[in-house]
Amino acid sequence: MNGTSKVLVGSVYGAALAYALLSLILSLQTYGGDAGMTIPGLGLIHGPYSAFISSMPYGVAIAAGGFALSVAGMFTKGPLDVAGRENPVEYLWTHRPNAFLRCLAAPWGLITSAWEKDRRMVAIPVALSPLYAVWSLLITVALVVPFAIAWATVSWKISSARENEKVRYRTSTQFAVCPSCKRRFSRPNVICSCGLVIDYPVPGIHGIRQQTCNNGDSIPCTAGSRTGLATSCPYCRKKISTHEAMPVCVSLAGASRAGKTTLMLASAYVLIDGARRCGIPAEAATEGLSPERLAAKDSTDVTLSEEAESECLFLKPHGEGEREIVFNDIAGSEFEPDLGKHLFEEYYKYADGTLFVFDPTDPAGISGLMDVFDSFYGMFTQIRCESPGTKSDVMFAVVASRRDRTGLEDGDVRPFLMSKGQDAFVNTVESLFPNHEYFSVCSVGSDCQSAVEPLMWILHGVDRDLADRINAKIRANK
Repeated sequence: MNGTSKVLVGSVYGAALAYALLSLILSLQTYGGDAGMTIPGLGLIHGPYSAFISSMPYGVAIAAGGFALSVAGMFTKGPLDVAGRENPVEYLWTHRPNAFLRCLAAPWGLITSAWEKDRRMVAIPVALSPLYAVWSLLITVALVVPFAIAWATVSWKISSARENEKVRYRTSTQFAVCPSCKRRFSRPNVICSCGLVIDYPVPGIHGIRQQTCNNGDSIPCTAGSRTGLATSCPYCRKKISTHEAMPVCVSLAGASRAGKTTLMLASAYVLIDGARRCGIPAEAATEGLSPERLAAKDSTDVTLSEEAESECLFLKPHGEGEREIVFNDIAGSEFEPDLGKHLFEEYYKYADGTLFVFDPTDPAGISGLMDVFDSFYGMFTQIRCESPGTKSDVMFAVVASRRDRTGLEDGDVRPFLMSKGQDAFVNTVESLFPNHEYFSVCSVGSDCQSAVEPLMWILHGVDRDLADRINAKIRANK
């Protein structure tokens, strides 16, 4: 039982026991007397009980023993049980299922405890019940007011903390995306240090600042204190990192060997370097963006035609909410006009922006640009459940790779496409994606700062201040 529940138990039981103890003292002084009359409705029971005690040898000892049995019943496992069932996290004592009734039944805990251990043992406390029944009733009635006060106080604190946390989470995180199954969810599961998988800890009936799993391990449950928790996807159950960071989802599209994966690695490399130079910690969360992979960006293999995990990195501005950059890189073969393609349902569902990459040095790739776009757009609308021809608010960057070979600048890309007879492609993109831009990038070698510009354009549309801070350092390093 965690500290908060112990305080609640001590406060409520303490108030009831103080009153019952006073009644016991008065009863012992008078061998029953009128002590029981102080609580309405108990006089009928207390009178015969006092007579019973007075008529027996050692009446004082019997009265004290009956009181002790009632108190012992309150502190048996049953009345103090706060273990969670579906979610293996302890409840706050005042907010267990049927908490009020379980509290009132606490003085009778000897009976329920014996029943749980061995049903035959229940005969013992039942046989003793005439000795402590009156004290159990006395304490039960005395529990009502302190429990109601404790419940109301804790409920008010839960409501206030939950609302504050909800507002903070909405502004700093909103949702998370699993890099494995690509599904979006409000909160991940948490893997406790003892191995239990629990619901994401938020202020509520399991705790306001700290929660305790059924094995006794403490878990923070307020925004800002949960970033170190191990988390897993609530759908596919795989371990993931979220850091309570708001995701910026970027999807890549384009023909095979257009340079999508190299662009992703180069942009991540430049972004991480620029962020660190302006004092923003940056951390790659997936193997695909490891330092070794980024260093070998110029020799990437062709992406296989299968659903791969998203690649993620975190940006942690001091004193601000974190950002998670999520890259969804799909094999170029999936955009070829054939009937055997996969439909990667979640890749485009939550995209903030799309990088549509083409190789301007590949004549065949340029001539088939409209076919590749049609294939992409068919998946895009189907996954997002949009009608063809619907204008999208997703940011759309047309990216010409191989800038080191072509010498194209950003402003040259659109005229270049028009000169190659791609009027239909240009007009379609600009019609369907009003928020569009053209870029020319170099993703290889040490001079690859231009590779990050399409990504920074999308980041700027989501978090202008953060993008401007990092951009200033990237441009200063050119």
